[in-house]
Amino acid sequence: MPEQENRKRVIESANFNCVFGDNNEPLLAHFKDVLYPALTASNVIKYSNGYFNVENIKITEHSTLGYILTGVFVKQTELEILSQRDQDTGKLVFTDQKYQTAPYSIFAILLKNHRMLFYKNQKGSPRLSTFRKIVEDLVIKFLKEANHNIPYDDRLPSAHITILRLPSHKSLKEIFNNIKKIDSIEYKILPLNGDNDFREPFQAILKQVMDLDASSCKMKFNGPDNKNKVIEQIEGTRDLARSTVHAYTNAGDSITLTEKEFAEKKVVELPKDADREEVIGALYNVADNYPALTETSNSNAELYRQKTDDIKSLMG
Repeated sequence: MPEQENRKRVIESANFNCVFGDNNEPLLAHFKDVLYPALTASNVIKYSNGYFNVENIKITEHSTLGYILTGVFVKQTELEILSQRDQDTGKLVFTDQKYQTAPYSIFAILLKNHRMLFYKNQKGSPRLSTFRKIVEDLVIKFLKEANHNIPYDDRLPSAHITILRLPSHKSLKEIFNNIKKIDSIEYKILPLNGDNDFREPFQAILKQVMDLDASSCKMKFNGPDNKNKVIEQIEGTRDLARSTVHAYTNAGDSITLTEKEFAEKKVVELPKDADREEVIGALYNVADNYPALTETSNSNAELYRQKTDDIKSLMG
């Protein structure tokens, strides 16, 4: 029997920040009546060059991670091949072939703290940034039907979703070792998903955002010289603010860095034909051994405790 072929894949870690309505109610406040039914309504969204949907939505209880929402994110598209290299002559030849493809990614969202893991199954699998767009559109489509002919004051609230990748200390150190001068660092602070105990120096700013009912706030530091403190500050945002660094490299090149460049990524090795359960098991293993993914604020822990019965009612 031939040895099973394994392959390495990257698991991305992020914060699935979802708030509802004008009062920025947290994810679990409308998980049962908005987000979960929107994800399980079997709707399809046309976007860019494909059709997207989520399927195999499931809630499971993990012994240490709590209740977790998992699912498969699919992109249905057509692959067009107009040229290829002739096997015998090595010359480029014209062809006209079309193939239906459905590459997918797998996601897991920890409901107690809205951290998430994202696994792209292959090249061409839908991306994390596209997942945010499609989930928001699925919610919009669901609400359009659910709120039809409903009095305004009784309608279900709209959702605003942002996905911020978790910062990696190792990546930050490597990137900033190649930086000669930091021109500026900007933070975009958004209404958060129940994380009211935000770390300084952002706690006071977040409070003002909430007191003013503002949609967001930007904070900028010009010319910081202490790179270690900048790294510490970015890590201290706990992925709850969008960071942008404008700087110059040791070679003198101007660069702009976002959370995508210094995001935490874990590499796992799985069989080439790994099924959904094997992948989800790998996601759980990453989360279980990564403190930043299990960290839960006091406010989120309390809301999770209050909404446990709602979550359990959806498990069938």
